[in-house]
Amino acid sequence: MPQSPTPTLQSEIPTDETAVRQPVERVLQQAIDHHRAGSLLKAERCYRAILSQWPDHADANHNLGVLTIATGHAAAALQYFQAAIRADPGQGQFWLSCIDALIQIGQAEAARQMMNIGVRSGLRGDAVHTLRDRLEHIASEASAGSDAAPIAALDAKSSDGPDRTPAGGKGARGRRAAQSAKNGQKKASFNSDVPEPAETALLLSLFEQGREQEMESLARSFTERYPKSGYGWNMLGAVRQRKSNFSDAATCYRRALEADPDCVEACFNLGRILQEHGDLTKAEGCYRRALELYPGFLAAHYGLGEVFDLQSRFAESEACYRRVIEIQSDLAKAHNNLAVALTRQERPGESEASSRRALELTPRFAEAFCNLGAALQDQGRLAEAADSYRGALEIRPDLQVAHHGLLFCLSHSDGVEPEALFAEHLRFAERFETPLRSAWPRHQNSREPNRRLQVGFVSGDLRQHALAYFIEPLFSHLAADDGLSLHVYSNHAAEDTVTDRLRGHVPHWNRIFALSDVALAAKISADGIDILVDLTGHTARNRLLAFARKPAPVQCGWIGYLGTSGLRSIDYYLADRDFLPPGEFDRYFTEKIVYLPAVAPFQPNPDAPAVNPLPALESGHLTFGSFSRLSKLSRPVISLWSQLLRGLPESQMLIAGMPRDGRYESLSGWFHDEGIASERLQFHPRCDSRSYFALHHQVDLCLDPFPFTGATTTSHALWMGVPTLTLTGQSVPGRLGPVLLHHAGLGDFVARSPQEFVEKGIYWARNLESLARLRAGLRERFLQSPIGQPAIVAQGLSVAFRQMWRSWCAAALEPETGVPLNEEIR
Repeated sequence: MPQSPTPTLQSEIPTDETAVRQPVERVLQQAIDHHRAGSLLKAERCYRAILSQWPDHADANHNLGVLTIATGHAAAALQYFQAAIRADPGQGQFWLSCIDALIQIGQAEAARQMMNIGVRSGLRGDAVHTLRDRLEHIASEASAGSDAAPIAALDAKSSDGPDRTPAGGKGARGRRAAQSAKNGQKKASFNSDVPEPAETALLLSLFEQGREQEMESLARSFTERYPKSGYGWNMLGAVRQRKSNFSDAATCYRRALEADPDCVEACFNLGRILQEHGDLTKAEGCYRRALELYPGFLAAHYGLGEVFDLQSRFAESEACYRRVIEIQSDLAKAHNNLAVALTRQERPGESEASSRRALELTPRFAEAFCNLGAALQDQGRLAEAADSYRGALEIRPDLQVAHHGLLFCLSHSDGVEPEALFAEHLRFAERFETPLRSAWPRHQNSREPNRRLQVGFVSGDLRQHALAYFIEPLFSHLAADDGLSLHVYSNHAAEDTVTDRLRGHVPHWNRIFALSDVALAAKISADGIDILVDLTGHTARNRLLAFARKPAPVQCGWIGYLGTSGLRSIDYYLADRDFLPPGEFDRYFTEKIVYLPAVAPFQPNPDAPAVNPLPALESGHLTFGSFSRLSKLSRPVISLWSQLLRGLPESQMLIAGMPRDGRYESLSGWFHDEGIASERLQFHPRCDSRSYFALHHQVDLCLDPFPFTGATTTSHALWMGVPTLTLTGQSVPGRLGPVLLHHAGLGDFVARSPQEFVEKGIYWARNLESLARLRAGLRERFLQSPIGQPAIVAQGLSVAFRQMWRSWCAAALEPETGVPLNEEIR
């Protein structure tokens, strides 16, 4: 704890009161002597005697406040410190005492705001740094993400040392004051163009107490009395923003910047509103301008990092958080945000280190546990990852992203029974969907069974992403269907050429990344959507809590997530009979399973080169390959693959798709433990598409991971003439790889046990000529299969949509929820 404030004797009695000057000064000195001697009751009587004659006496008010704190009544002391500041705002100790009292009574944000005003008015010295460090520590302990509240006054921390203040605006006033109030010891002089510190402190106090009507009135008076200052307009905007009047708030912030282009708070606040409403380019400009004015503005660094992250500019996002850490290295929030940026750049080892540093600083930081789980999962350390996600949920059971992470992690984990995985999905629904069910709307959509249907697709992956290979070939066919009108709800800020192609097929394209779940559900309902399709499930950028509000009468899940959502609000799940055979997996879904000719078609990449001859014919040995994510390559997977490699001592293995940071020690260590020499292994980092496809020219046979098999990688390999040896799993994620091979007529590459997996691999190593002939004709086989004929799948999907709709139209609706009675669709 810092030392308690000491009594002061700094003020002067006005010269026109000379007749009473000496008696008052003598009484004050007596009070101070008693105070220092520990005779607090005598000291209090003296201070009160002075105040009875001079209520605004600065030193008497301050010292009585110090005494009141010493007797354990910090809250009561505030009135005396505030009176001292009003009487003599240039005395730095008065400000410091008041700030300390606010911290002691738990009003950290009010203390922070008061500190900001004081520093910008010239307050300096070691005591300032001590109090500021306390405030930063409190903020770090409480921080779980970026603060979306408006900035009423600027963060005082600067990157260039304790004596640096923001350029321009009130920062310029701070520099002028600093020259006459060095280290807070001399009386400051202030510019008449801006509000006095006592006035701004009052306005901030109203803001913290939520007294919005009084604050708005005072802020308006500031705009009239100080027309060259942006302070009043900024505070008025803060009131409007707190009331969620975002348009009015933005107008106020713009007026603040018109009055004072260097009003850094207004610049930041305008950027925050623009960011939250999806105008990322203008938000970026605001944050950059704020940082030009004040390079040490931590909130602006965070905001700029978030804007970059939303646009998938992860290297720039990383730079923002590293700059924060340069300014102040002990902020858990900065290390946590850095971990996210590193994960998204496929540098899981570095991300793990940043997450662990955040947890060292703030041990009960739920988001840091969640990000640690993601980093561990990306390294294939699934058991550790699951523990980290559970650690996050122990701290914050309502942390939605931790639930999604845990479910996705468990779906990759060998040894997790389907029943346990399903139960975990139901727990998610119980927490997040059940409270919403009583508010589900009664849909007013016209129940004409044969009318044109409004069909919406929701996804955060409608860009250069694996999903696009499956969904793009369908959109062109569905767009030509007169019975359907397509709507897309795209939940990603970044767009690319794939997005442009997809948009060209869809008449109604909506960017929704800036909408809340409530707002998105309202929009979907207002758009009159009849059937809403989720393409994301429990993966990144999902909008399941919008689905949980039941905005459309019919809702279904599809290819983006291999398994149930767990939600009762989603009625159907699209699959095919080979993927989820009737009756075998129904008990693991809250949705009814609807069958298509194939689970989805696949569109080959035009960058793929021609198929080459089988490499083993020239090398004399088989080269196995894997292009799967590292998170799929668990220790049991490596153990099975190593059995095959030991059974074929001359064989080699190429493993692509490794993290760009080159850190995969666990993976190489597992191979080493299995007796596989490093000379037999080739590791390749993730690369561009042309290099990725070219690597297939070195591979004779791909090996599929389990229990989460490949889909995109298996399909790409088929197009490149390389079949995949796979193991049929017992869970839904373990089914898709085998199904794709069955559709291509490659059932001989599907094993039903680990022993059969090894046997089949050895068989093909001994039948290279057969493997070579298969390779040469695999593209034609692919095109003749259901996954190579999107028109057939699209037709099946159109029929399924119509059957779903007719079922809803015909069903008797439950009046409470509007949920259709069950009816099987085939």
